[in-house]
Amino acid sequence: MVSIMKLLIVLVCGVLCCPGWVQCAEEFNMTQYRLMPRVFHFDDYDECLRDDPSEPDVYCMVKAVVQPNASSPAWNVIADFSSNWKQHVNHAHLDRGLCLSGCIRLLDELERANVTQQELQSLIVPKFQINFPYIIKNGTFRGVDTYRRNYSELFAKCINYELQQKHGLRAYTEIEYCDSNRESYPIDNLEIAFLVVLAILLLAVFSSSWYDHRCKQDHGLDHYRKELPSKAAMVLVSFSIIRNWYRLTSRGDDSLSRSIRYIHAVRFMIFMMINMGHNILYAQPRTAMTIERKFSEVDSMIVANGSHIVTTFFVISALMLVLSLCMQHTWYLAADFHMFVYGLVVCAVVLRFPKYRTYILSFLLLVCTMVAAVVVYVNEYEAVTVLPPEPLRFFYWYWDMYHGTYLPTHMYLVNYTAAIMGSFYILHLQSKNFKTPKMFSLFWLLGVLAIPGTFVAGYFIYSNLFDTPSVWMALVFPLGRIFYTALMFLLTIGFIFRASKPVLRLLNIHFFGILGRLTYCAYLCHFFITRATSFGTRRLANLGVFEMKILFESLHRNNRSNNAKSNQHLQENVPTPSTFLGANGKSAKDDVESYTNSTAQQTAALSVH
Repeated sequence: MVSIMKLLIVLVCGVLCCPGWVQCAEEFNMTQYRLMPRVFHFDDYDECLRDDPSEPDVYCMVKAVVQPNASSPAWNVIADFSSNWKQHVNHAHLDRGLCLSGCIRLLDELERANVTQQELQSLIVPKFQINFPYIIKNGTFRGVDTYRRNYSELFAKCINYELQQKHGLRAYTEIEYCDSNRESYPIDNLEIAFLVVLAILLLAVFSSSWYDHRCKQDHGLDHYRKELPSKAAMVLVSFSIIRNWYRLTSRGDDSLSRSIRYIHAVRFMIFMMINMGHNILYAQPRTAMTIERKFSEVDSMIVANGSHIVTTFFVISALMLVLSLCMQHTWYLAADFHMFVYGLVVCAVVLRFPKYRTYILSFLLLVCTMVAAVVVYVNEYEAVTVLPPEPLRFFYWYWDMYHGTYLPTHMYLVNYTAAIMGSFYILHLQSKNFKTPKMFSLFWLLGVLAIPGTFVAGYFIYSNLFDTPSVWMALVFPLGRIFYTALMFLLTIGFIFRASKPVLRLLNIHFFGILGRLTYCAYLCHFFITRATSFGTRRLANLGVFEMKILFESLHRNNRSNNAKSNQHLQENVPTPSTFLGANGKSAKDDVESYTNSTAQQTAALSVH
């Protein structure tokens, strides 16, 4: 066993110390890349609105869509580069954050330079057919119609003057929202409701803690570890801080609790991975190139393709459903409610007809696999849930593949059914007093290393443009999820039957039990915290996936950048212009319909709130 652990350590250190194995970043032709306008460019927000509050000013986020011009070399590069929709952003879709006073100063300077009003008016581009989502619409932001009436032409002149001078291009512009240092909004009903609920919760905690303290009849803290004699009293102390602290830090000593203690550590680690991925999505990069380089690196693809790591929670839920029905209200009930109901029905049928258990579960697995495959084929999706950089601008609100493969319950039934099958098999192994063979520990460790390997496999999908619909993609999608569930099943067998005692001792540390119980609350709250911090960001930062590896990669990257600079002068291949594509590189009609439907859904949701 010691030799196996040494082998694992050598493999991990080899990956960390040799980042060249996993660095496949695309080397851009910078001469061609610089022909395109910057995708992101923002004036300083604080300097515009807050440096001198006595001066009225307005800061607007403006969306610009470059007008196609086949005679322009810059446009030809934009069309060709943006056609790789899986790894590149749409360089015809520009984000501009502009300060009104700065734009006015620019136009005043142009007038003093004898630029006529007719020339300035020619900079305004009327709206043309746009085949991709470019702006959040339909009353999402307050007062935007007034800002559009007052400042649309002004910002259009400023943006197009810069584009024409630097790149020989023009763009249609539209204001998304504006902030003014002269406007303030009163507290609305939602904020009042939040404060009321918060006050009620604080009052309940204080009252419950006070009542629990009044019920204490002896000195010390043993009172909070014991149940009160009546159910009514237990309800009244359900919000007691000290009592809940002991519940949080308690540890069951029965055989079932001991055998599944590792799950707390797994939950915590999976949540940390999900939290890291979500924070990366909300990070604001300095340049589009920063994003595009990340989509060309294998280590970044581990995170990008790790979206189905959420299915680990469903595997855990299915495991708990089979092992102990009395725990049904504890394991991420809200996150997988539909599948929990499905699992209850499946378990009831299997327990009613135990002789046909294998046939029932195999049939259900086949049906769920066919459902997922049909959805992927009919909707022309990819073999994995592709999360490209362009739809990331709207956090995949208008991305059909995200709504069709990542969110629906029926796309996860294949994982859930496979997990139920594995759970019944674990019960069978326990009834037979299964003992792991000698080589199982090595096989188990290789299976653990294969889990991130399944994410790396998605790099093949990102780095190639395949024709869809495709039968092989439709089959790979559910089979890939079954394979991931099988790896989690192998992981579970290793933990339950103690394939690696050092790893199991590490995961059974009591501290992980506390963190594991907190992950559900943290999972529900982390998006609000991430948005609150990210949406208040004033300065842009480089988007990093594994920034903790900087120590290992810095020297390697410096050497590579020097080599890239020396080779830049040798790159003279001019890309062949291609037809301008929508956000998903496919039919423009599908994109427009998707955008319209999603916008209508968003409007309905906002009207409800």
